[in-house]
Amino acid sequence: NIVAKENGIASNGAVWGAPYYPIRGAYADGDGGFTMGVSPFPNEEIHIKSNPIKHLDLLIYLGINCFINPRADFTFRDWGNTIFPDVVYSEDGRWGSANEVTQYIEIGGIYVPAKGSGGATDMIVDAYESKQIVKDTGAIFVIPDDSGDGLEYKLREAMALARERWNKEGRTQNRFSYVADKLEEVMLKK
Repeated sequence: NIVAKENGIASNGAVWGAPYYPIRGAYADGDGGFTMGVSPFPNEEIHIKSNPIKHLDLLIYLGINCFINPRADFTFRDWGNTIFPDVVYSEDGRWGSANEVTQYIEIGGIYVPAKGSGGATDMIVDAYESKQIVKDTGAIFVIPDDSGDGLEYKLREAMALARERWNKEGRTQNRFSYVADKLEEVMLKK
């Protein structure tokens, strides 16, 4: 797992589906990575009724119990998934992935799409490459291509770009580290 080998934090939306498997791999790898889930549910009791927690070092519950529309908890969780990462990777995906990725692009993130994987990911890559949507948000697209620069190479390139940003911003760690540190402080006080 590339994220674990780089001592990074792998994060996902904390529910079953394709994004769960990289978390499982990062957790099992034991190479120094950290795994984190951002749950759309308000607490562990509700979350574990149908979702995993086994391979997550940290789980943040962002469910707001929106009585007007319970699905809003998922879109609120999407915001939590996009504000902290220094690099976002996506493949395929549906509307939730499109929501997360476009929010992330809007705030100027470093985005690594698995071009050719289908779904929301290809929709976003197509819009970017064809210039259907043009707006300078500071976002950087790091797209694997057919020139031999595969996914692993591009993920490492994206992480190097993130470290350059850290230096420019005067940071020594990613934004998730701050969240994890603060949560750990709170838990230790209990």
